[in-house]
Amino acid sequence: SELSSLGTQSAGQSQANRARITQLQQRLGELEAAQRASEARAALYRDLSVKLKRQIDDGDLALVLRDGRMVLQLPNDVLFDSGRTELKPAGKDALSAVAEVMKTMPGRQFQVAGHTDNVPIHTDRFASNWELSSGRALRVVHHLMGAGVDGAMLSAAGYSELDPVAGNDSPEGRKKNRRTEITLQPNIDELV
Repeated sequence: SELSSLGTQSAGQSQANRARITQLQQRLGELEAAQRASEARAALYRDLSVKLKRQIDDGDLALVLRDGRMVLQLPNDVLFDSGRTELKPAGKDALSAVAEVMKTMPGRQFQVAGHTDNVPIHTDRFASNWELSSGRALRVVHHLMGAGVDGAMLSAAGYSELDPVAGNDSPEGRKKNRRTEITLQPNIDELV
């Protein structure tokens, strides 16, 4: 009777151990997938840094990680004059270099986002910073498409002054907030 009882307990423990091993193997698979995705993102970041090195070194753009996403930040003083949406020659050059890199990344999605500082604008053309930031994002999208980037890879957004990267209480902070960002959107299969 005792031997039979021990055999039943042993069989139950064996089944529980097998279930636990299966759970651990599934978790290991998830962690390995997450590591591969992380390594792929790191390789992509390094690749973009190398391809855009000249523009980064010249100060025309910065490649940063923000909220887990790769973001190309282009200061508005490189792209636009104050209160305007017409691209400056240096801005066109920087965006053309970015377009060449983007064309090597088929199947990826990019969001172009315009940002302003908190100084209000009110002109006949721009009723608020919303219109200005959106207009700048659209202008960048049109330039990228003109440089050969597939429009299906692009979207545009205006954030006005609502997504600052610095305080708006100094000229330096406001300058950092006046920017255009091109964010590499993650592919769904990269998300674990």
